[in-house]
Amino acid sequence: MALQLKTPWADGTDWITMTPSTFLERLCTLVPRPGKNSILYTGVLAGHAKHRQDVVPGERDDRRPRKSDCELCKYGIGVDVLAACPCGGG
Repeated sequence: MALQLKTPWADGTDWITMTPSTFLERLCTLVPRPGKNSILYTGVLAGHAKHRQDVVPGERDDRRPRKSDCELCKYGIGVDVLAACPCGGG
């Protein structure tokens, strides 16, 4: 089996030749194992990091009223989505 590379390597190699079993071995290493997370967090975002609670938001404070999605759109992107509503925003 021969594969043509999209761009040549630094040494000028344009093609890679390998047996079908070698190709399947290399292809299988790219498939994640079932039941495993594909994103691993390290540093302060790791699950048991000492200062994780300082950077990751915890439970939402229910004492503050939550803004509606319409209010968030108006604040975030400056579009009043209810202005074009035939019901007049009611």
